[in-house]
Amino acid sequence: MSNYNNIEKKNTGLLIGVLIIFSFIVLHAFILKNSPEFGPGKKGLSQILMGIEFIYLSLIILASYFFTNKSFLFRAIMKIAGGIRGLSQNRKCAFFWASFIFIFGILAILFGFGII
Repeated sequence: MSNYNNIEKKNTGLLIGVLIIFSFIVLHAFILKNSPEFGPGKKGLSQILMGIEFIYLSLIILASYFFTNKSFLFRAIMKIAGGIRGLSQNRKCAFFWASFIFIFGILAILFGFGII
C-alpha cells in the first residue's frame, strides 16, 4: 500500500511540473500570436502580456521556495536560484529573484498602459 502512495506522489510531482511548463508555453505562445509589435519603446498589449508573463514566472519561483518537494520543476528552480555564483548560495535567494522579476513585470505592465 505504501508503494502505491509513493508512485502516486511521484506522478503528482510530474503532473504539476508538466502542467506549469505547459501553461507557461501556452501563455508565451498567446503573447507571440497576439503581439504584432514587440520591442523597446512599443506600448500596448504586448508589453502588458509580457508583464503578466514576468509576474507568472515570479510566482513560480516563489512557489518553488515553499513547495520544493512537490515537483521536479520546483526542485530544479531552487537549484538554479540558489546556485548562482556571486550571490548568496542559499534558498532565500529565490525571494530575491522572485521579487526582482515581479518588479520588472509590474514595470512592464505600467509601461504597456502608458503610465511610465
